[in-house]
Amino acid sequence: MHLIIFQTKIFGVTHSSPVFIAPIGVQGIFHPEAEFNPAKAGKALGVPFILSTAASRTIEGVAEANGDGHRWYQLYW
Repeated sequence: MHLIIFQTKIFGVTHSSPVFIAPIGVQGIFHPEAEFNPAKAGKALGVPFILSTAASRTIEGVAEANGDGHRWYQLYW
């Protein structure tokens, strides 16, 4: 059996997966932990988390939940 590892390199950073946790706005209407839990999951899995402009939680709160995980911000203007 062969183990196939999919990696992707974006902006000079190699990620263990070509899949990111995509932004979904206003997660607070579905769960009280809103964007915090997906941010924690992203760190645990080594998958970047992308925070939506329409997030229910603050950038600072999500950054704390994500720790030293990779994260991006989706900006609408």
